[in-house]
Amino acid sequence: MYGNNGYGNGRGNFNSRGSYGNSRGSYGNDRGSYGGQRRDDAPEIPKPMKLPTDYVKAAEDAMKSILPERDKITTSKLRNLYSLAMCIYDKELRRTDPKLLPEDDAKLTQLHMRLLYEYGRDKGVKVFADKTKVLSYLKGIQSSRKEYLNFAHYMEALVAYHRFLGIGGKN
Repeated sequence: MYGNNGYGNGRGNFNSRGSYGNSRGSYGNDRGSYGGQRRDDAPEIPKPMKLPTDYVKAAEDAMKSILPERDKITTSKLRNLYSLAMCIYDKELRRTDPKLLPEDDAKLTQLHMRLLYEYGRDKGVKVFADKTKVLSYLKGIQSSRKEYLNFAHYMEALVAYHRFLGIGGKN
């Protein structure tokens, strides 16, 4: 009515930026300083890796290396990632085909994207992903059912060591 001062939808009002239209103030989609540019400290995209045959020992070593870190993954965050992995595991365990089902391959991609998102959002997940190499191991699956089943067991071992070592606290 009398101007929106950065609030409301700004339809029909001349806003403080000197333009006509949506005036969102500092909360809008002003791409001035961010603009989607790559950060200088952005992590490298992980390369595909095969999971070691002794993945339980690898999980133990990885989780022990997280102990001295200040930022640690929470129990609830780890269990959420684990449950995404187990959703695929339950179906694939009963099959014998060497390739993942297309819908499970899509879920695997979802898990990968979720991990990438959480990596950029949460320092604890970043530490976890870097130390455990889960992103590289996920890329190394490449639709192989056997590789995926081993990855699911690796995730299970990570959850077990997370609890055993008391990394996540009481959440």
